[in-house]
Amino acid sequence: MPTSRSNNKIIGISIGDPGGIGPEVILKSFQSEYLQRHLTAQRGANVFFVCFGSMAVLERNRVIARSTVQLNAISDIKDPLLKPSVLNVLDISDTAEEYAVGKIAEQNARLALKAVERAARYAKEGLIDALVTAPINKEACQMIRPKFCGHTELLAEIDQTPRFAMMLCGEMLRVVLVTTHIPLKDVAGAISQEAIVEKIILAHEYLKDRVKINDPRIGVAGLNPHAGEGGKIGREEEEMIIPAVAQARSKGISVAGVYPPDVIFHKAYCGELDAIIAMYHDVGLAPLKMIAFESGINVTLGLSFVRTSPDHGTAFDIAYKNKAHETSMCNAIIHALSLLK
Repeated sequence: MPTSRSNNKIIGISIGDPGGIGPEVILKSFQSEYLQRHLTAQRGANVFFVCFGSMAVLERNRVIARSTVQLNAISDIKDPLLKPSVLNVLDISDTAEEYAVGKIAEQNARLALKAVERAARYAKEGLIDALVTAPINKEACQMIRPKFCGHTELLAEIDQTPRFAMMLCGEMLRVVLVTTHIPLKDVAGAISQEAIVEKIILAHEYLKDRVKINDPRIGVAGLNPHAGEGGKIGREEEEMIIPAVAQARSKGISVAGVYPPDVIFHKAYCGELDAIIAMYHDVGLAPLKMIAFESGINVTLGLSFVRTSPDHGTAFDIAYKNKAHETSMCNAIIHALSLLK
């Protein structure tokens, strides 16, 4: 039986919303030559994949996607029948449950949340080495958990960590967000010097400890046009962002800024920065999705375990139609493996 303390690697994958494209991209990933080449390169270790979800949902998607991926049913994460080079499936579904295809549904969210919660607890306990999460639907999850904010916050709650951040990665860009899913009108009131410093430190720790960059170069974007123009276009840079950069620099972190948002992404894309700290969602993700719409990934910083995910949603409009692209899911799996070295 493989364990996470041996040379073997166990990667957990939560199925996501069963009515979305998560099950399809999971299956397509394992049939992808792109992923298989990276698995072949994992010398000296077997890689075991365990999907937390529903065998029936995966089987249905396997038919639609014309997939030849072998599914191996297991009863527990310590099951001696766990096999490498296949997709092991830990079925946690209610076999009597019907899942809605391509639309928001409470029963879908019930399975999606159960899958990610089970997988995250195993990751926290060290029974799996990393967690890759397929997309879930926030509105559906809020039918069960009214205050549900997203995967990132749920995982931080399970891991009991107060310090966490969302990093999006694609091609030459790594972007850490200070604020995430809040209205634009609330952003200025939600940022603080303390929050910015925390995100800088989390980015530094991840790049140094996980990615193995000895002296990570981090750039901080402003909130306002022209980074506030010395206070003429907003005071947030002068009062919070510049002091945060100085505070982080005093801790020995290579951090620069504040840069105008319309300048900093070009600097990072040209290789001058290893990561960007962005104040709000769209200013950070619009440039990244421009260059990596189908290949970008999400990484949660600050957890005690590795967590990655594809950078896309449930895509209900194309679910169960064999139209989804698997590149982002492949990259999420590959990146998770790379962080375990």
